[in-house]
Amino acid sequence: MASLSVCELIFQAVNSSSVHSLREILYKYGLFSVMKNIGICNEDGETPLLLAIRLKNFDVIDFLVDLLKKSIGDEDCPQCLFSIIRQLSEKLPQTEAIGYLVKTTDNLFWLEVVLKSIMSSSIIRSEKIILLEMMGAAFIFNNSKPDEEMAHLRGLHCWKEAMVLRYSPNCNEQTIPVIPLVPTELHWKAFGHVNEVLTLEQLEDLEKQSLLHALQKNWQLLCGSLRVQALLICQRIVQQLDTHKVAGPNLFHLKILLNYLLGDFLIRKRYCRSINISLIILEESKKRSTSPGECALIFASALNIMASCFMMMKMEPLNSFGRQELSSANLLEALKFGTNVASVIAQASQVKSSNSNSWYCCQLNVRREMFHFVSWLFELFPELNNQEKQQLKDHLTRYVKIKVQVDTKSNLLHLAIDNFILCDDFARKMKIIEYFLHVGEDPNAANISGKTPLHLLAEQWINWKGFRDYKNISGFYFSVFQMLVDAGGHLDQPSSDGQTVLCILKKQQMQMPGYHPELESAIDTILPLSCYCAQAILKYKIPFENRLPSSLSSFVLRHGLVKVGSKMLHSNQNLKI
Repeated sequence: MASLSVCELIFQAVNSSSVHSLREILYKYGLFSVMKNIGICNEDGETPLLLAIRLKNFDVIDFLVDLLKKSIGDEDCPQCLFSIIRQLSEKLPQTEAIGYLVKTTDNLFWLEVVLKSIMSSSIIRSEKIILLEMMGAAFIFNNSKPDEEMAHLRGLHCWKEAMVLRYSPNCNEQTIPVIPLVPTELHWKAFGHVNEVLTLEQLEDLEKQSLLHALQKNWQLLCGSLRVQALLICQRIVQQLDTHKVAGPNLFHLKILLNYLLGDFLIRKRYCRSINISLIILEESKKRSTSPGECALIFASALNIMASCFMMMKMEPLNSFGRQELSSANLLEALKFGTNVASVIAQASQVKSSNSNSWYCCQLNVRREMFHFVSWLFELFPELNNQEKQQLKDHLTRYVKIKVQVDTKSNLLHLAIDNFILCDDFARKMKIIEYFLHVGEDPNAANISGKTPLHLLAEQWINWKGFRDYKNISGFYFSVFQMLVDAGGHLDQPSSDGQTVLCILKKQQMQMPGYHPELESAIDTILPLSCYCAQAILKYKIPFENRLPSSLSSFVLRHGLVKVGSKMLHSNQNLKI
């Protein structure tokens, strides 16, 4: 059999979503050979990069774009680099192409290559205007040192070129005036009462101010206002695209929004504004994403920053200005968007090339923030009105029902049980656990160690003995235990190390005299016949796959054969099974 050419090997790797194979090809044949071949099109007229975009292989896209960036520093690099970028810009909207090609950390030479390549393509005038405006924003947000000031001036020049294209057309062409963004209250809160610069004269004034600040070495004084202008321009472009067609979130717009948010949160510590910028980012999670992987990470970061801002605000005095955005409305919005983010992560995790471990961690982080939002609602706003109660129920019910493809294992109940012993208000925490059960969280869900919420609760019992008010709070402990059992929690479901809840309780009974009598009685409980049947099916290896309904198959799989001491379990009516 004839060996495959380098070009065929590259297309094979892209079709199989294998970054590993692409790395091996690069190592074996070298950058020059690979670059010559990634400019070749397949029978559908696609380069490997365009094919990867169509297949939504985001890891492969990142790898190929990084190759393009590396090649510009190689004198022997073939000129196919420009044709690859041109083809991308001719096949995709400019807003989407820039999202794949540009990051805020890119060096200026790469940004110039992208700009020159696309401007020399066959795209129409209106597309060139959009390109210049968005590339201007890319230069303004560029973080590469020591060329930051030069990048900002280059960004202003791009905006001037776009303005000239708008208002100085060639023969038989009409002007394309700017249709300014209609700001919402959320935008005022996020960026202040700033309007977009709309005329060439205003742009020239801004350029003069920039040069003056650069000469006086106080460039950073103008940097913030330039970045707000860049955000307003991109927001206007994205909003107007949405009015013409159903568009997903724009990746480049999200990147610069997150960049600005990080500066506001970490450097300027403006927590109220940071919450509103987070809300603008998270608003985009309502749209169906064409780049779910990249977008999911940005949405998850915004949700995390929002939770951190709420945490900082909780430390402020009551009724102070610093707590003004810590409201029930914003916490409910956070829950709504957290549900959206979980959905985008589930979508991203379905992509063949995705790293399941990264999405598992990402989903766990979202779950942690969702738990915090609910906890703060119960703590700070215990008397929600009927409309707010319905919103809370709707958001959490939807969150619980999301069919997550990644192996997220633990659920909100695990987090609530983990935090139960640290709580200063056990009655409130009981209400939260009860509410999680009410909206459908599974009391038998197993975490990464195979432990259910009941496993975690049973393990915590020994720690409760150290409490001064042990006798009083033990009632809360048993109430939660009973609550989980009443909701269908299994006492005989084994963890990864073979321990059931009954095993754990028995060990704790041996370590602690004066064990809680009701929990002590649970050790001698006779389990339902269905549990013994499930154990027998597994013990005697009775075939059941495709012979039982899915609900019964799941029930059987929950029951591994685990010894629960040496003596027979006896009936007890104190614990209701």
